[in-house]
Amino acid sequence: MLILLANKKKLNTDNTVEQSIQTQYENVNFTPPENILWIRFTVLPGDSGQKTTGAPGVNTTRHVGVAIAEVFSPLGKGDKDVYDTIAFIKAAFDPGTYAGVLYRTGKYFNQGRVGAHYKINFTIPYQADELV
Repeated sequence: MLILLANKKKLNTDNTVEQSIQTQYENVNFTPPENILWIRFTVLPGDSGQKTTGAPGVNTTRHVGVAIAEVFSPLGKGDKDVYDTIAFIKAAFDPGTYAGVLYRTGKYFNQGRVGAHYKINFTIPYQADELV
């Protein structure tokens, strides 16, 4: 849960709030807009595993996963706004550590036409260590 909160905070820290881009988060009611660009943000956890052993409170468990920003734009409006938005998200998730989460280099994947939208996914691998 802390990883999800860190990812949401990181996404909203710089660009999406300033740009007023509507963003859909997991398990939150949302009606996708029809004629403007919007984002769906999802965190997919991967396998967690024990990294170190020792006395209780000093064992480290590593959590890994990927955060995905799906950027949707209405068909017929070109892809400039989509790529500009990807650039903003990429800048927000520069490789490094933020709130205890290590972000790796993100990559984008052109999904093309999806229903009435043009879509590009931006994936950001992450890892976080937790003392248990």
